[in-house]
Amino acid sequence: MVIIWLFLVSGLTSNYVVTLTSILNWEQQEPAITNSNELIESGDFVGYRRGTFVIDLLKRVGFDESKLKPYNSPEECQELLSKGSQNGGVSAIFDEMPYVDIFLSKYCFKYAKVGPTHKTDGFGFVFPKGSPLVSDISKAVLEVTEGIKLIEKEREWFTPNTTCEDVPWAIFTSTDPSSLIQISICVLVLFLLITSIFKESSKELTLRCRALTAAHENTGITEATQFHVGVILDLESWNGRMSNNCISMAAQDFYALNAHYRTRLVLHTEDSKDVGSAVLKAVDMLKDVKMQMIVGPQTSAQAEIIAEIGSKSHVPVVSFSATSPSLSKSPAPYFIRMAQNDTYQLGAIASLIQAFGWKEVVLIYEETDYGNGIIPYLIEAFQTIDVRVPYRSSIHPSATDDHILKELEKLSAIPTRVFIVHMLSPLGPRFFLQAKAAGLMTEGNAWIITEGFTNILGSLELSVIDAMLGVLGIKPYIPRSERLLRFKARMNKKNVQESDTHDLNIFCLHAYDTIWALAMAGERVGKNHNFQKPKQYRNKSNFSLGISERGPQFLEEILKSSFKGLSGEIRLVDGQLQPPVFQIINVEQMQRKVGFWIPTIGISQLPDVRTTKGLRPIIWPGESMTVPSGKKLKVGYPVKQTFTEFVKVELNHSSNETFVTGYCIDVFKAVMEALPKAIPYDFVPFQKGYGEKGSSTYDDLIYQVFLEKYDVAVGDITVTSHRSLYVDFSLPYTTGGVEMVIPIKYDERSNFVIFLELFCSSVWLSYFAMFVGTIFVYRSLEYLSISDLSFPQQIYKVAGDLFLDGAKFVSKLVAFIFVLTGFMLAGLFEQALQKVVFDDNYQLRVVNAKDLVNSGDFVGYQRGSFVEVVLKQLNFHESQLRVYNSPEEYDQALRKGSKHGGVAAVFDEMPYIKLFLNKYPGKYRRVGPIYRMEGFGFGFRRGSSLVGDVSRAILSVVEGENIMKIEKAWLGSERTYADPIKKTPSENFTIYNTWGIFVIAIILIFSLHMLSMLARTNRQSQNKLFKLLRYIFQVAESPDDDTIISDLNQLLMRMVQIPEKNASARYCLRIHLHYA
Repeated sequence: MVIIWLFLVSGLTSNYVVTLTSILNWEQQEPAITNSNELIESGDFVGYRRGTFVIDLLKRVGFDESKLKPYNSPEECQELLSKGSQNGGVSAIFDEMPYVDIFLSKYCFKYAKVGPTHKTDGFGFVFPKGSPLVSDISKAVLEVTEGIKLIEKEREWFTPNTTCEDVPWAIFTSTDPSSLIQISICVLVLFLLITSIFKESSKELTLRCRALTAAHENTGITEATQFHVGVILDLESWNGRMSNNCISMAAQDFYALNAHYRTRLVLHTEDSKDVGSAVLKAVDMLKDVKMQMIVGPQTSAQAEIIAEIGSKSHVPVVSFSATSPSLSKSPAPYFIRMAQNDTYQLGAIASLIQAFGWKEVVLIYEETDYGNGIIPYLIEAFQTIDVRVPYRSSIHPSATDDHILKELEKLSAIPTRVFIVHMLSPLGPRFFLQAKAAGLMTEGNAWIITEGFTNILGSLELSVIDAMLGVLGIKPYIPRSERLLRFKARMNKKNVQESDTHDLNIFCLHAYDTIWALAMAGERVGKNHNFQKPKQYRNKSNFSLGISERGPQFLEEILKSSFKGLSGEIRLVDGQLQPPVFQIINVEQMQRKVGFWIPTIGISQLPDVRTTKGLRPIIWPGESMTVPSGKKLKVGYPVKQTFTEFVKVELNHSSNETFVTGYCIDVFKAVMEALPKAIPYDFVPFQKGYGEKGSSTYDDLIYQVFLEKYDVAVGDITVTSHRSLYVDFSLPYTTGGVEMVIPIKYDERSNFVIFLELFCSSVWLSYFAMFVGTIFVYRSLEYLSISDLSFPQQIYKVAGDLFLDGAKFVSKLVAFIFVLTGFMLAGLFEQALQKVVFDDNYQLRVVNAKDLVNSGDFVGYQRGSFVEVVLKQLNFHESQLRVYNSPEEYDQALRKGSKHGGVAAVFDEMPYIKLFLNKYPGKYRRVGPIYRMEGFGFGFRRGSSLVGDVSRAILSVVEGENIMKIEKAWLGSERTYADPIKKTPSENFTIYNTWGIFVIAIILIFSLHMLSMLARTNRQSQNKLFKLLRYIFQVAESPDDDTIISDLNQLLMRMVQIPEKNASARYCLRIHLHYA
């Protein structure tokens, strides 16, 4: 039959060509060109529309620019094509598809499209960068392109012209009888051929069906294997309804695309209202329908219980909306989270807090399992970045608007202006409506909403969006794709049909991808097990549910899921999706994208670029472009009339404004400027009569901070342990300690009296006694030469021999000891004299507090300071203490003295003492030890996050030159003094200071005298020792010096037994003794 048909067709074709050639005046040719490469190789000219990007495309393809000819209209294009490349025209034209369609519609069947299409994007609408209209317009474009409106427009503008003339060569329009006969014969033969082929195909198809039937009968399955999937949703909630629609569409789309699959998911949807209802529905499904899988426990509380039931029955439970972190730790191996864990967003939130330098945040969350579940993890994340949470507010979903408003009033009183809201609908929208009514959606406040709330923004009413203007939110970033856009358009169309105004959210997309994952897993399980029909359940577990034999295989295959879904890349690790890229949005009339958070990278302006750090400009509540820095600090300071160098208050009478300056104020300003982030503050005076009797103390100001009337106390406030019970102090910015100041009393005695009193009378008498004793010993040693002289003559003789080398050696030695003692006493005398001369002749009779306690003198201190406590700790009696208010009062009291209604000393902290001494130089000085205490500091509210930053800023200020300038400007340059030495008449040089000198000198002198007497007593003794003594003290019967020395030399030579032959040694010793 085929051969006959081919023969007839061949004959008819030949006849037809001859006939056609004779009939037609216009010759038809087959296209000689099929792609652009042929044009490039032939060197033909081609055309393009002037002013378009097509010329760049042609150059990239490889066309020489000299072969390109532009045109402006379809008419010019037709003229170029009709001429041809050889006659000044072109062989082909290139243009965008809409323009080509218009051209073909104008010139009917004269031209045709050939070759591949070079892909480019189509027409679009252009908006300013970042315009919020882009999203809405894109959605509308999708709606139009997927409907019939666009087809109608194309038909209206691109339909071929109805005035086109009939083409005489068209075979089907020819009225020639021979042509009709030939066509009829061809159609008849073709019909017989098709019938024959169909019969052969039917036989083959029958054989294949029989083979498949036999195979199916062997396996016991005669149709596609069905896997029953239970779907548990709250169909009364918009999220449940939308998720149900997504699930239905997912099943339809999957099997429409994979019609050849041999397995099918059979969905059984049940409506659940609460946890109890959901659990009962799950149990019924497992008992009655024998579900292989359960999908959609909508809340974390439902998922937790149903997951436990599924694990006992070996039935996988897959949730696409349960995000509680506690589920990750739940011992339910058959639970699969096809959604992001709530903890994934913590990194994005923490990065936002760090990016803006906030140190305190307030957590506001709904009092449900969803709200409470994330809070411990959120607080832990903040602790790692040193961010405090001073207040947490939990609100029950059933709370009334009045209750919410009262809670917002509490938030208004808190200094922290950064709020993080973790809520869902319907509580979240009601909360922000009340927040706007409470005035918390104004400039200076910052609001951040978590993923759950951000995902439902598209479904909120305009009034709620208007109340939330300026809020920041985070949600998973879903890459844009054509598939996703088409799906959104279909879903929006479905919502319109069902009168549902809610936008598509991430949970719907997860639900869609969940069904695809289960369908693919079911197909793999079916293939691997050859569709066997085992007994599905064995009744031996709790609830009489039995255990699914295919459950482990389903679980394994689901966990292996890896594909690109509508929500992005689907890949499960540890039974849940992995952390995504988060998108940061700024709530305006529409959601405006301001940046992204990428795991391991941080904040970026683009979702896949690491170099564009930071965020796009943000519009904060109150339409402010300034980053909220929190509530202005209320800085309390004392108003004093004294010691105003530390805190000075001035009133501008013309403007009635108060200006506060001073050392402490300037230091505070310098510290605030040194902070890494600017913090606004206002100075608020605390005035209760400082410096007056019965006035408040610094403790009162500290207590006002504790009562939260001030945020920080600034001034000359000393850091003490008692005050730290009420506030948190910064590091001190001054050196701490209490010092004692006493007046300098100058000595009014005559110089002669001062000269004599440098040594006590006992010292003078002792030296005189030593002088008398020395004379007595000397006289005794020189007795033989002066015995017959009178006493005055003896004194003259002794003095003359002593200085004229007439005295004995021993006598000179005694005189030398006496003189040496005098020199030593003279050195002490000179030292004491220098003290008098170089210390301006002042007297200090007090050097420490103990002297004042023992003497019972009065001491003074500054009113309102803690120095009173220190003095009592030093054992001062309260009756000894007198209170003063100013440096002037200090000066007056010290000048009077303790016995005349004043004080003997003043105790105060080091900065005050420094100021006092600079005001009265040379009149007073520090004495005694420094009683160490902490210096001045700034007192913040308990738990304030500013303490750490301010303390670090204080370190940078005090280590620089700025603090020196401030100190010099307000406290002056201090005059330095040497440490004083206590001096009283009773403590000048006494016998107790010099007794050692006298004792040694007297022992030496009287020892010489005793040895001299011993030598005289034993003149006739032949003992060598006595002979040596006689020779030393020159006690002999014939006092010939040469003979004595000769005898002494011989005696010493014998004692040291120097050999006679060693004449040089003997000679040196003799010379040495002679001159000695």
